Amino acid sequence: MRNFSGLSAYLLVSLAAVCGAIAAPIPCLTTGTYQDLLNSNAGGGCTISVGAGASLIFSNFTFTPAGVGTPAASGMGYTLDEPGIGIGGVPIFGFEFNPGLSVTGTVANPNAIQDILITYLVVPVGTAIVSAHLLQNAAATGAGIAQTSEDLTFCIASDPNNTSGTCRVFPGLLVSTAGSSHLEATFGAWTSQMVSKDINASSGAVGGTATVSEVRDAVDLTAVVPEAATYGFVSVGLLAFGYLARRRRAEGERSNDACLPIDSAPC
Repeated sequence: MRNFSGLSAYLLVSLAAVCGAIAAPIPCLTTGTYQDLLNSNAGGGCTISVGAGASLIFSNFTFTPAGVGTPAASGMGYTLDEPGIGIGGVPIFGFEFNPGLSVTGTVANPNAIQDILITYLVVPVGTAIVSAHLLQNAAATGAGIAQTSEDLTFCIASDPNNTSGTCRVFPGLLVSTAGSSHLEATFGAWTSQMVSKDINASSGAVGGTATVSEVRDAVDLTAVVPEAATYGFVSVGLLAFGYLARRRRAEGERSNDACLPIDSAPC
């Protein structure tokens, strides 16, 4: 007879290791830095509750700085919109980033540039995204330019990486050179959104200045709707319930037949 005790112990250890490796997304910190968001990638990202049991999962964060003096991820703060107030007073959910870009053109470096490119994935659970609310607070003088542009790629939750060609790209949604700009872009109901946001400040010439102090990226949502997977689980559950009910009735009938001999009274 084979001895499986060692194998059982090995399987238990393996299962424990797998369970430890699979981590659920954590709630997004109300305030923090972009480095905190990068750190959340290890556990599958972070979540914002949007009410009625629905949520948004943010994951796959990246941060690419360029230029002299550009803040690192740990130097770019954020505050959650949970919710914030969008155009028309609608509740919106997402981030208000504080990139802290600031440049001044000098003789040694007339066109000083600071640039931050961030990307991340948003997957709504129990709801769908119907609009994006984008904001920039910036200032520029002389030949300076303060600009934020954003590309959004909307997909379905089951195919966030667009392998089936079901996604739609909305490029350059916000391009602003100075001041406060607030834009709402409305879409159909989507269940996956990839954000690619480029934040840039350039002086342009000697004496030119540019700053970017705030950039918002938030979404408006539909009423809560079940995910396709939820419909599947409910269907399986109903089928199983029906099967068990029929089985109980059948067993009950067999039991009654067993205690009802021919020509006898009910037992």
